Amino acid sequence: MSRTTPQPSHTALLVGLLLWGALFTMSAVVVEILSTPSRRLPAYMIFEVVCLLPGTVWLYVVAYRKGWVTTVGALLQGAVVAAVSYVVQVAATNGKYWDYFQDKDILVGVRISGVPLEEFFFYPLTINISLLLYLLLCDVIKARRLSDLRVSRRALRWTLGVLALVFAILAAYVFTLRDMTQAVPEVRTWEGIGIPRYMQGTRSYGWCLICLVSLVANAILFYIAELTTALMLRAVLLQAGFVFLIFFMIELLGTGRGWWVYNSQVTSGFWIAGIPLENLGVYFTGVMLPVAIFESTRTLLGESGLP
Repeated sequence: MSRTTPQPSHTALLVGLLLWGALFTMSAVVVEILSTPSRRLPAYMIFEVVCLLPGTVWLYVVAYRKGWVTTVGALLQGAVVAAVSYVVQVAATNGKYWDYFQDKDILVGVRISGVPLEEFFFYPLTINISLLLYLLLCDVIKARRLSDLRVSRRALRWTLGVLALVFAILAAYVFTLRDMTQAVPEVRTWEGIGIPRYMQGTRSYGWCLICLVSLVANAILFYIAELTTALMLRAVLLQAGFVFLIFFMIELLGTGRGWWVYNSQVTSGFWIAGIPLENLGVYFTGVMLPVAIFESTRTLLGESGLP
């Protein structure tokens, strides 16, 4: 029996994921060895240049090869994410939703509206990887001639309804338990496994609410895009799995190094190794938002079918 040669799309996706995993592992190991309290490096920026920027470059190369409509869609989603993240970053940093510890690594020192330059690069570059995975998975689906998943409109509406209900319950929980005591001084602690904790200000659950609102708002946008565009659910589900793992790995590294440290006073109080539990919902926003904007743009420009 002859051996089937893998399609180029399969190879590109596999090589890309393996290469990114290798770069991430190398970055984490090298930073741990070279950047120490006595010799701190700008590791946050180094990580973005090594592990995030290549994904953005690859995204726009792939988009350019697919034509001007795909390129415009990719550029527009990047611009929207950058604009939204600018507002969130300024509000969150100035509101002390998180802070940037420099005990292990240093920042490059450039700030925009009080926010480190690294932070402005982080969200757009990371979410570009999410859209890149979507495009590569669409290539795999086209190569294998797979049809899209059959999901009824009723099932989608029920999913959205359940999500809204969960949001309402959690929001009620947050407001009911809101503790508006006097502001506490900043408290910084390090867990036994070396992960920093940070507490400052009154109990307000602000970051928790932002995560919940983001998840619901982007779920609605995604639902509308699914109804009105050629959005490929089969690719999105696979993309969500990959992105969830990638985002979680990056968060573990970032919080562990102190690149960003969440203020426990504005979170739900449930943690996963220094990461607020509600952040897991933001990972799905990182899947839904870029794809919804991208596919809606393609539809408005008259392009249908897989990109």
